[in-house]
Amino acid sequence: MGGDIIKTETKFITLKFDLMFKKVFGDENDLRPIRKLLKEILGINPKKIKILNNEKIGIPYRDKKIEVDLIVELSDGTKVNVEINTYEGKEIINRNVYYMCRNISKDLNSGYYYDKISKHIQINLDYKGIHTKPIMRYKLYDKSAKEELTDIMEIIRIDIPYYTKMCYNPSLTDEEIKKV
Repeated sequence: MGGDIIKTETKFITLKFDLMFKKVFGDENDLRPIRKLLKEILGINPKKIKILNNEKIGIPYRDKKIEVDLIVELSDGTKVNVEINTYEGKEIINRNVYYMCRNISKDLNSGYYYDKISKHIQINLDYKGIHTKPIMRYKLYDKSAKEELTDIMEIIRIDIPYYTKMCYNPSLTDEEIKKV
């Protein structure tokens, strides 16, 4: 036994795996991680957070099967969908927009008025690619007038590689981080 070599696991389980992400941020018994995430990204400290169905947002057998990572409802009725994107491309962005629209469509039942639609925020934690800024915020607006069409939709894309580099190299400037 004395000469045996003990191997240690060198790989870590990261939050980009849905199961781990849901355990950390979707645990109804410990809302501190999701509360901290929302505070850091949205600049809010929600009084109440409700973890909604974090799996399916379609009607089985009739709709396209949709599995989301995490949907949270805040005390003001705002719904936040948090998605982990492990690859990047137009298809993944279109998928995220589709998920958001499906969530919005669930707000109203027959006979309700459209002013009852809650605000929806889609947070994409992007693990691939480098964005032009660490956090990109998108809304529906007129390009030339820069006039917002509606405030019920917002998409926030977070560049995870930027923060990973910053975390491991805290003394680097933004320009130095881009070169890493």
